[in-house]
Amino acid sequence: MAKSKLIRDIISDNSSLIQVFERLLIIAMELEDENLQKWVKQELNGYSADDNLPDYRIVGRKAVGNYQIVGGGFLQTYKNHVLPTLGFDDETRKALENAQVRDSISELIEAVNLMKKGKQVGQPIPPEWFSLFEKGTNICVTSGTLVCSEFSYNNILQRTKTRLIEVLTLLEKNFGNLDEIDIDSRNYDEKEIDALKAAVSQVLNGNHASNTYYISNSKIKNSNIGEDNKNEKSFTTELSYHSENKDKSKSKIGSILKKIFKVRG
Repeated sequence: MAKSKLIRDIISDNSSLIQVFERLLIIAMELEDENLQKWVKQELNGYSADDNLPDYRIVGRKAVGNYQIVGGGFLQTYKNHVLPTLGFDDETRKALENAQVRDSISELIEAVNLMKKGKQVGQPIPPEWFSLFEKGTNICVTSGTLVCSEFSYNNILQRTKTRLIEVLTLLEKNFGNLDEIDIDSRNYDEKEIDALKAAVSQVLNGNHASNTYYISNSKIKNSNIGEDNKNEKSFTTELSYHSENKDKSKSKIGSILKKIFKVRG
């Protein structure tokens, strides 16, 4: 079971993803872990067009729109129907059907809340694309939107949460409770910190770390900071006895043992 309230709260949904990411950003900065800092900032602020997206942020989507069909002297209007993609080549269709979701965590959460209220969330389709949807059909597109499902957005949030828990659990196993501790990488062996950073990067890439313990004894060197962390001192005391005192000690010990075990002399 997790020791850190930080982890327990996110598992039980008692703390927002944003709050946990903000705490993790502080830890990442204290560790001087640039990869972890970058991931946290991207999730909090959104991914730019030049950023490589994690696999969990590439989801399916569909083109939905309004169009009209003229036939037999009648005009039929269809609203919020899936638009045909017969006019697209395979590469364009693939790009159309796979969304790269670059929104921040807060924007994703807001989008899900809007979807729950029945509102449509998506990217408007430019009018110059309408002819591609009309190609090979007898429809006339009047508007369109590229939309992801509520399930897809929730899946992004859940997988983000899972990766967040994996990172926090890995850090907790090496540093102990994360709620109060201030991690100063200068107090640790540089090679151990580098190995831990590499393990965190593996988790961020969707892989499992080969080992969960990288920091020796999970303690800060020469410090009282941290769980079960203390400076230990050893003392050596020399005792000397006179011979008569030794005999008296033996007799006292013997009588005590007899009383304990009820040995009759």
